Amino acid sequence: MLPDVLDSKLKVVFCGTAAGNRSASLQQYYVGQGNKFWNTLFQIGLTAKQLNPSEFNTLLSFGIGLTDLVKGKEENEVKEIVNDFLGMIKKNPELRSKNLKEDEKTKLMCLSGVKQYPMRVKCATLSWHTLVSAIDNTQEEINTERVD
Repeated sequence: MLPDVLDSKLKVVFCGTAAGNRSASLQQYYVGQGNKFWNTLFQIGLTAKQLNPSEFNTLLSFGIGLTDLVKGKEENEVKEIVNDFLGMIKKNPELRSKNLKEDEKTKLMCLSGVKQYPMRVKCATLSWHTLVSAIDNTQEEINTERVD
């Protein structure tokens, strides 16, 4: 489990689902081969220099935070959280999951307004559909068009 990189004066928080195997073993965010996270932060001007995954704690100085929402959860809990999130994004006014702490619900609720922008819903839900596919070990292409 990776530590949250959070502060009260952040400009942006990147909220992942859970650390990948390599990131977890090295205790660094976004370490996977081919992961473009760190380069993208620099290229779009969010950081003044190209950072390495080992420098993730320096993101606070750039007003950037990191967190993962399903770390430490059991598989059945994760699936329930995903379904609750997808319901909130598409129709429910709030999250109902008993598997989320209040601060975790608050992190996710900041995305509730995305339902007003249909194209943004696809972006907001893709990683959640991918997570379920990985848990279920399906080999199917991820489809954000399906009705849940």
